[in-house]
Amino acid sequence: MKPRDSFAFALVSLVLFGGAAATARAEASIALREAERVALGIDVAPVAQAATLRTPFSPGRIALPNDRVRVVALPTAGLVAAVEVAVGDRVAPGDVVARVESAELLGLQRAFVEALAERDLARSTHARERVLAEEGVIAGRRAHAARARREAAEALVEERRHALAIAGTDDETLRALSRTRRLQPSFSLRAPVAGVVLEQLARAGERLEAGAPVHRIGALDVLVVEAHVPVSVAEGLRAGDAFAIEAPAASGRIDAIGSDVHAADQGVLVRGRIDRGADRLRPGQFVRIAFEPAVRDGAVFAIPAAAVVHVGPRALVFRSRPDGFEAVSVDVRGASAAGAVVAGPLAPGDEVAVRGTASLEMLWLERAGTR
Repeated sequence: MKPRDSFAFALVSLVLFGGAAATARAEASIALREAERVALGIDVAPVAQAATLRTPFSPGRIALPNDRVRVVALPTAGLVAAVEVAVGDRVAPGDVVARVESAELLGLQRAFVEALAERDLARSTHARERVLAEEGVIAGRRAHAARARREAAEALVEERRHALAIAGTDDETLRALSRTRRLQPSFSLRAPVAGVVLEQLARAGERLEAGAPVHRIGALDVLVVEAHVPVSVAEGLRAGDAFAIEAPAASGRIDAIGSDVHAADQGVLVRGRIDRGADRLRPGQFVRIAFEPAVRDGAVFAIPAAAVVHVGPRALVFRSRPDGFEAVSVDVRGASAAGAVVAGPLAPGDEVAVRGTASLEMLWLERAGTR
C-alpha cells in the first residue's frame, strides 16, 4: 500500500471510529475537517439549474424531407436515347436530364394535328354558314349546327393538347407543333426543381414503360435527421424539443415523433429538421444524436457526471456542508459522459463532490450501517 493510500485509509478509519460528533442527521451526514477533505482528494463543483434535459446519444441518419425530393419519370413509353446528367450533378429547373424517343408520343402528336385540321375546317364552315344564314340563303339551324361542330372540334383540340402536356410536351413545343404541323419522334425530360442528382435509375438504350423513373433529384437546402429511440426516451420528447448532432456539430428541433414501434429494433422513429450545421452533412450519412427535451415537471439541475454515485437502485450526490458532506437522493433525468441532469432537493449554488466520491460513499455506507 502506498504511503498516501495508507494515510487516506487511516484517515477514513479515524472518521469512522474516532470522535464523529452525533448530529440530527447522522445517518446521512459525514463529518470532515478541511485537512481530511484534502487528504481524501475531494473536489467539489457548483450545481446549476437546467432548462433542458439531455438524452444519451442514439444512432441517426441524415435524410431529405419528402417535399425536397422529385423523381423524373417517363410520361410515355419510349427508348432512352441519351442521359445528360449523372449522380452528383447540380441541375436548375428546366435543365434537360435525358432524351427519349417514343412511338406513343408520335401517336399523340398525330392525333393533335388531326384535331387542329378538323378545328380549322369547322371554323371556316361555321363562318360561311353564318354569313349565308344572315343573308337568308340557308336556314338558321344550319348555322347553329355548324357552330356546334366548331365548338366540338375546339374542345377536341384542347383535349389532345392536354394529353401532350401530360406526356411531357412543353408549351414551346406545343406552339411549334401547332404552327408547323411537323411531328417530332423524341422529347426531352427536364429537371422540375433546382437540386442535385441523387440517383440515376435508367441508362441510355433502355426501353421503358410509361411512369418508369429515370432520375431522383433532391434539393439540399433543407435536411432532416431520423433516429430510432427507446420507447422510454420517446415518451419524454415533444415536437419542438431541441437536438444536437455530435460530429460534425449540428442542431435543430424535432418535427415529428412516430406513434408505432419499429419491429426490428423496438425503437420509435423521431424526425427533426436541422437548423444549424446542415452544410456539413449529406443525405444518407450516419450520425450520433442526443435530444434535449424541455423540463416539464419541477426543477432539474446540471452537475458533472462524476458527482452521481449509484448505490443499488438509488442515485446519490454528496452535497458540501460547513462540517462535511451529506448524501442527497436524486433522480437522474439525463446523462452523458460529461454531465448529468438530476432532480432532487438541491438548489442553485449548492456544491457537490466530483472527486473522492468513492471515499465518501464508503464513509456514508459505514455510517448508515449497510456495510
